[in-house]
Amino acid sequence: MQDSIGTEFVGIYRDMGLAITSEAIGGHKYVHKFGRNDILAAAWADIWPTGGVFVWPQTSGVVSVVSSSANDTATGSGLRSVIVSGLLDGFTEASETITLDGANTVSGTTAFRRVHRMYAGDCGTYAGTTVTGHGSITATHVGNSCISLHSNTVTYGQSQVARYTVPAGYTAYWLSVDITIDSTKSAQIAFWQRRNAGDTSAPFTSKRLVRSWDGLSGVFNLTHKIPQPFPEKTDLWFSGLGSAAASKATVEFDLILVENT
Repeated sequence: MQDSIGTEFVGIYRDMGLAITSEAIGGHKYVHKFGRNDILAAAWADIWPTGGVFVWPQTSGVVSVVSSSANDTATGSGLRSVIVSGLLDGFTEASETITLDGANTVSGTTAFRRVHRMYAGDCGTYAGTTVTGHGSITATHVGNSCISLHSNTVTYGQSQVARYTVPAGYTAYWLSVDITIDSTKSAQIAFWQRRNAGDTSAPFTSKRLVRSWDGLSGVFNLTHKIPQPFPEKTDLWFSGLGSAAASKATVEFDLILVENT
């Protein structure tokens, strides 16, 4: 193998990870996902601020967004817009900017099959970097709450959901995971997969356990020597089981998408 792995990988591109994130390698993409659950109690729940179990949509639909603050409008002093990204009905990637209208619900025009994340767009105040810089922003998709820009009373400007669906035409390779649980409590964390997420009629592919960790407390890290592959249209998500004394749990994981062609 050549030292430079080809002419485009001279110098800084000798680091494969940097070459992928800088898009120097065609057909490769880096995905970093992270989520949190501040009320992980004695019932299984997914790792996302809303709590409970997420309802995966079987159809596509537009995303509707609403704020708890009247200042979050197109000309307001708070947040003016949000960016939503996910997959269309054919499981191809797409994103959309939605302009807020305060406490009035606003719907986008893009029909998403999966919603991966939402994050803050334009705002009306330069110093709006504090955790209370805008209202609680909640998005609804196909009749169910799907993502938010807040957790409890903190507004983060970024959704935190530990789930992802592999786009059409790609294979995802799972590189690593980092899990944090309250240091004085413990929890069980499970990583799930469900393939053929685009199926619209029975028989459907059942969910399947990828990994499970018992009695986690504090910080846990795992990095694969050989990344685990998942085919296109595979739903990936983390859930957890705490105790009667609710735990706080965060999960972040890394994927590399490789184009099938």
